Amino acid sequence: MNKTLLVNPPSPFLIDERVFQTLGILNIATQMKNDGQKVDVLDLNGNKDYISSVVALQSEYDLIGLTATTPQFHYAHKILKAIKDKDKDKKVIIGGAHATSLYPLRDKRDINIQKIEEFDSIISGEAEANYELIFNGDKWIDCGINKDMENLPLPNRDFFDFQTYSYKINGQNATNVQTQRGCPGKCTFCSGREIEMYKKVRSLPPERVIEELDHLNEKYGTTAFMFFDDEFNLNHKRTLELCDLLEDRDYTFRSFIRADYLVKRPEIAEAMAKAGCVEVGAGIESGSEKILDIIQKQMTPEINSQAREIMKDAGIRFKAFTILGHPYETLEDISLTEQWLLDNKPDDFDITIFQPYPGSKTYNNATPNVNKNFKEYEWDFIGGLFFNKPDYSITPSFYKGRVGEYTTVVRTPTIDSKTLVEKRDILEKRIRKIL
Repeated sequence: MNKTLLVNPPSPFLIDERVFQTLGILNIATQMKNDGQKVDVLDLNGNKDYISSVVALQSEYDLIGLTATTPQFHYAHKILKAIKDKDKDKKVIIGGAHATSLYPLRDKRDINIQKIEEFDSIISGEAEANYELIFNGDKWIDCGINKDMENLPLPNRDFFDFQTYSYKINGQNATNVQTQRGCPGKCTFCSGREIEMYKKVRSLPPERVIEELDHLNEKYGTTAFMFFDDEFNLNHKRTLELCDLLEDRDYTFRSFIRADYLVKRPEIAEAMAKAGCVEVGAGIESGSEKILDIIQKQMTPEINSQAREIMKDAGIRFKAFTILGHPYETLEDISLTEQWLLDNKPDDFDITIFQPYPGSKTYNNATPNVNKNFKEYEWDFIGGLFFNKPDYSITPSFYKGRVGEYTTVVRTPTIDSKTLVEKRDILEKRIRKIL
């Protein structure tokens, strides 16, 4: 029987690495352990000596599997190099969001395909569903998606040092939970639009969600939860059933919502408030209807405004997520985003700069910039966005940074990269001062 070490690389680009646990790797390890497999997890969040920590253990395992988001791949790749320098025959595989997002591009010439193929195997999909495939030795392995959510075991949080993670909601000890997977949206900027794992909506039954929350409460004293579903309110009937069950518990939670679904079913807000919801986040993206149409958001600024008011009336805080650097965006469009924030006065907001990631329509469907309208940019998306594809093994490129540390690899026909960063920083300071 193989002895497997699953590794969660560090994320030093985050302000605090020990806030949310990586649930994907916990689901895989839990399923493997339940089936009698020999498996351990090495969590490297916050570990500055992460390379030596892996190398010191590698001889004890037959297989080392790393997970990685795209920003984490830089660190995963460094771990790979260190392992192979010590033992070139040690089998090292990679899965997670970055590998899954690159799977549709595996036959194309792409710098990031070349880099990820330095691993012995690349795992796409939800490996807990068919983890035995990771042992077959193929270069690219598609584990598919987990369609049997009803029988998904509770993630074994003991694989991580749970007590060293710290997150608060309204002063209460909180942790992250995922109650459903997938999103039906068509947003061109989202790295999940081209991937079944992210498109196919699958939900845990409300009773199973409550079982997990009660388990976390009883074992760790957790009383608050961050529901990391793409949108908590996708299924109206299920959302009401879950809220009804939550009313009987003294729990608090945050979640993300889809604004148009909320506007169509505003009674959800009251149900969420009664269930303990204190804050929601919504992808506003832009205050320009033109931009929302271009990015296929299937939303309008007016719908977003209505959603904000519905949550305000229910007594639930509203956080607005916005992005600069959309295709064909102009300074006037950015001004409309600023005005939306000033008019609607969300309780909190983010302004980020668009970073095309593998798996998004923007990244996957971009074409070489043969016209050289802006010769320093190699890729062109529908003539409205020009960008370079970072080598993620070298650059830990991330979409959200600390104030004053933002960079970008994109420009629109009328706004260059430098101006995008400057406008983001100016808007951040100005709007926070006013609000």
